[in-house]
Amino acid sequence: MMKALGVGAAAVVLGVLTSGCDRLDLGDTFGGGASVDVNSASEPDVASSKWIAAQYTDVLKRSQRGELRSVSARDSSGASVLGFFEGNTLRKIIRGGNPYQEYIYSSSGQLIFALDMTTRSDGIREETRGYFHRGAMFRMLKKFNGGANQSQPVTPQLSAAISGDSTRLAGALGVSTAPGTFVPAAQPAATCSDCSFPGTRCNASGKCEMNPTATWRAETMQLTMQDAPAGTTVQVCIRQTRTTQFYCSTAQRAPGRSGKFYNFIPQAQRSSINIRSTDLVTGSGIDIQLWVNGVQSSTRFAASYSSVKPGPKLFDGGLVFKTNNSMFPHLTLKLVNTGG
Repeated sequence: MMKALGVGAAAVVLGVLTSGCDRLDLGDTFGGGASVDVNSASEPDVASSKWIAAQYTDVLKRSQRGELRSVSARDSSGASVLGFFEGNTLRKIIRGGNPYQEYIYSSSGQLIFALDMTTRSDGIREETRGYFHRGAMFRMLKKFNGGANQSQPVTPQLSAAISGDSTRLAGALGVSTAPGTFVPAAQPAATCSDCSFPGTRCNASGKCEMNPTATWRAETMQLTMQDAPAGTTVQVCIRQTRTTQFYCSTAQRAPGRSGKFYNFIPQAQRSSINIRSTDLVTGSGIDIQLWVNGVQSSTRFAASYSSVKPGPKLFDGGLVFKTNNSMFPHLTLKLVNTGG
């Protein structure tokens, strides 16, 4: 599973995977020909090992300084793979283990250098370096047990094989390739269960949430009664916090059935206010007032939820708030989406 690293963690992994690799020579000699600006990020028109060496050093230093975004993964064999990105462009891949491999990419995402260090079964360490220009390898060097570099013949088959290895490791990092450009692979659109209700949305983490721009009508839906004497009247008022106007239901006579719970606010006698999704989970909240027998019994200011999880339980069951009155301990508010 792909995992983004912090700078500190990336430095630890980098230290493990590149121990001594900053001293790697990229070849004893460099190509001649036309003058090349080694400081330029643009790939030159003429193939140049010297320009590649400068790019290798620049990418190495920037990765060590934490200037490139790092992403870690494992390939199909379980080996550690570490990628470094400049924005969305892949600049370097390190594969740990045996073989140890490195791939360097230009600022446009073209493969420009490949290193393979393999300890063979006979104990010999074989190092292979491939130099690429605009997608094709133009030079290959080998050395054995740290000896002198030896030039090797370059074939289209070898070039394609090394490019294929780099593409495979890029894929392990969740990267897809287009000609000359590497970008993070497109992630499947997030899907959420219970997120088909108006006013909700599926976030980037695949969780359903209230759309913060949605607007709602919060209305009193039901009031729980317990042990209220026969003939007791009750009235519920609500308002958005920091506003002045309370909106109240009509005073309603409670049924006198002690010890049982009843929800008895008729539709025509319910109060309602207009709110945004964020008002349910911020300091704004909803103020609730309860009047019993014409006397204010309790007031709850900024009655808000620390979180609101949308779904059938919320929209079918509503939001339940506890009051300070033992005869009417709970008030349920229904949410009706009005936009967004």
